[in-house]
Amino acid sequence: MKKPENINVGHVISFIYLYFADVSDGEISDEELDVIYAKLKVWMEGTSKEYTLEVLKEAWEWYGSGVREENTAQLKFYAKNIKEMGGLSDEHMSIICAELMQIANADGNISEEEMELAVEISKDLGVIPNT
Repeated sequence: MKKPENINVGHVISFIYLYFADVSDGEISDEELDVIYAKLKVWMEGTSKEYTLEVLKEAWEWYGSGVREENTAQLKFYAKNIKEMGGLSDEHMSIICAELMQIANADGNISEEEMELAVEISKDLGVIPNT
């Protein structure tokens, strides 16, 4: 698996969003990728467009270099550690979860599979308690 050398919160958020877009329906559409990039630009406010694109590209390569089981393990690990890694608040974690729904709705429809995966990731992020 090819992780970015200097992994940062932008990489992790991109990875989570790419995982969600892909696993929920088996592909990452252009519309979903546009939403992911738009959200990443906000998360990385204050950095150049070129750097934001570089982070997304590195996250894409990271995600693409793993098989499903590896990607799931990476998602679970970083979902549990992103808060401390990036100094994120509970509100930031809730924003990540809300943005999953915006990615899901990129095609104009939120499927049951997308809802179920969003809930699972929200639990991994600690936004929804595990029951």
